[in-house]
Amino acid sequence: PMKMLFVSNLYGENARGGAERIVGQEAEALVAAGHDVVVVSGERKRDIPKGVCLPGEPWRCLPPGSPEEVAAAYAVAVKRTATAGKPRSVRYHPPNIYFYSDDRRHGYLSRLAWHFLDIFNGGSAQTFGRILALERPDVVHTHNLMGLGFLIPALLRRRKVRHVHTVHDVQLLHPSGLLSPNGRVGAAERIPQAVYIALMRSLFGSPETVIFPSEFLRDEHVRRGFFRGSRIEVVRNPAPEVSLAARAVPSAPSFLFVGQLERHKGIDLLLSAWSRWDDKGSATLEIAGDGTLAEELRRRVGTMDGVRLLGKLDHEAVLEALARSAYLIFPSIVIENAPAAIMESLSRGTPVVAASVGGVPEIVIEGDTGFLFSPGDEAACLAALRRAEAALPEWNLFFERCMKTAQEYSLAKHVERIVALYAGNEAA
Repeated sequence: PMKMLFVSNLYGENARGGAERIVGQEAEALVAAGHDVVVVSGERKRDIPKGVCLPGEPWRCLPPGSPEEVAAAYAVAVKRTATAGKPRSVRYHPPNIYFYSDDRRHGYLSRLAWHFLDIFNGGSAQTFGRILALERPDVVHTHNLMGLGFLIPALLRRRKVRHVHTVHDVQLLHPSGLLSPNGRVGAAERIPQAVYIALMRSLFGSPETVIFPSEFLRDEHVRRGFFRGSRIEVVRNPAPEVSLAARAVPSAPSFLFVGQLERHKGIDLLLSAWSRWDDKGSATLEIAGDGTLAEELRRRVGTMDGVRLLGKLDHEAVLEALARSAYLIFPSIVIENAPAAIMESLSRGTPVVAASVGGVPEIVIEGDTGFLFSPGDEAACLAALRRAEAALPEWNLFFERCMKTAQEYSLAKHVERIVALYAGNEAA
């Protein structure tokens, strides 16, 4: 067994997207395989009385003493707060203007200052260094670091700690984490973006191994000179365990949108296309998620036929909704890597109607596991919805192909590959 330290800006109740779900799946599967896993993540600032330790924060109140005595006290505290069969969680507040996931509440200048402080967040790196010294893992696996600061990779290099990194999105290519499907920015952003990319490339350096869930994202980073000294591997995001429950062929086209209710996820485009679908008959659309557009969508959906808002669902409820839907609809208008929602859909045998962005066409194959359309193209989205409706008589074939794909990307195979990379197995 190995001792692994995961680093993720968000985790647990603070999670808000697919990257955090992947972190949780990997960590729990590694624990189930007998490994010791601790997940270090950020949290909002809290008023904690001096000398009071909260679960998951035993390192806050260590008694003074020699390094050996401090380490022993930490081990006792960790054991007291651990849950059998679960990864251990250590959280801290990275000092900054606001907490990472509160970014949408702030204006441009505030976000700009936040990003500058985040890049050079010495306070966060110092706290992480204390935790690292107490944990002494065999390998550190970093995930999204925005919000925890980008001095962490340099700290790992200085301490000569084995470092594996997973690139989940385009956060190293643009501070917003959002890029148009062609990857280009406006003229006013080109020089700032080039400076940002050069800075990220320098700060990250070359971890021992870098994992990309899609060939598209790998190629985008390699083209920009990232990770020149790293071993680079494409490891698809895992699909949940496939459901063996029998499913009847849907009698009507029922679509499900799962994701953040934000413009970049294409929800506006989808509803506009839906409103133009005059001959949709008994087709229905369910929308699961939450975000800044929630109230606006509630008003808009109230006047539309066949559309229902489900609100934010937990993971099991999402899987249940997928299992009763004929199709998942994924209309994103920005670069996507290997969306967790699509892998979850495949695990329920549910084909996908998706915008052809980023790594999506690597897992959604036109006429095989779903239907693709040009991102941001309302007419193309509507045409894809109609192709999905016309394909209902052959839905069982789509179902079987989706299940087969999900089995190829099982969590067990994913974790086996990850462990081989940790061990430095060249045949991984």
